[in-house]
Amino acid sequence: MLNSWRDSSPNDAWARLTAPAQSSISQANPAVTYWRELRVDPDLAGLAVDQAWATRIEIHTHDTSPGWTLPLTDVLPVRLAWHPERPLVAGLVVRDRRAHPWVADYATQTVTVFDQMRAATSHAWPPHAWVDDRLVILLPSPPAAKTPPAHGNPVALEATGPMYVKFLPTLPELAALIAARPAALDLVTGQAIGLTDPLVVRRLAAMDGELYLEYAEDGPASEGGLSWSSLVVSVDGSGSPRPVAEAPHEPALWEATPVPG
Repeated sequence: MLNSWRDSSPNDAWARLTAPAQSSISQANPAVTYWRELRVDPDLAGLAVDQAWATRIEIHTHDTSPGWTLPLTDVLPVRLAWHPERPLVAGLVVRDRRAHPWVADYATQTVTVFDQMRAATSHAWPPHAWVDDRLVILLPSPPAAKTPPAHGNPVALEATGPMYVKFLPTLPELAALIAARPAALDLVTGQAIGLTDPLVVRRLAAMDGELYLEYAEDGPASEGGLSWSSLVVSVDGSGSPRPVAEAPHEPALWEATPVPG
């Protein structure tokens, strides 16, 4: 059984995505682990995805236009990134359990997959955004060098009562799994400019020609152990990240619109 849903652009274009109703056994990653209650996929450098990869994407320039089928399978089932002015749409394709960005020009009906560029998903959904003509993606942070264990003084803790003590992991342990660097991808050269240090990123968006992002900080008092801050940064690498209080308009919670078969 297959599921199909509609993903609409800000203009008239839209995409019909099709995926199996259930993910296959081959999609299940034995490397998936937990950080508190979050399921984390270290190969995606982000949260684990239970929904099946999309096996077909058909682009329509308007409601009654014939569709163009992209030569892609195993596309991450997230909201696509539609360029606000040009006939471009982008997403992530999964190959050998790792994600890579792709960009399609539906005017010329061409697709470019940046196979040499591994993308992360971090905590973001979707993990990409257009800022002017640059596609901002997330790049996994390189593995941290292993350091020998520190030898400190032993600590004794005492607890009373019928409950049990649980030591919850903190942000550094999550960051080791899914921290990523926001980067601006040049579509012509295929090169990406890193914009910040590695962060656990929740949201990417365009804001007055710059990148707005939300990232995690330690939040011991919060239920999930994380608090969220925001910053803006230029996508040409010319400036430093700056804290920001306001946020761009957040689109309504994305729900795939079913499309009849």
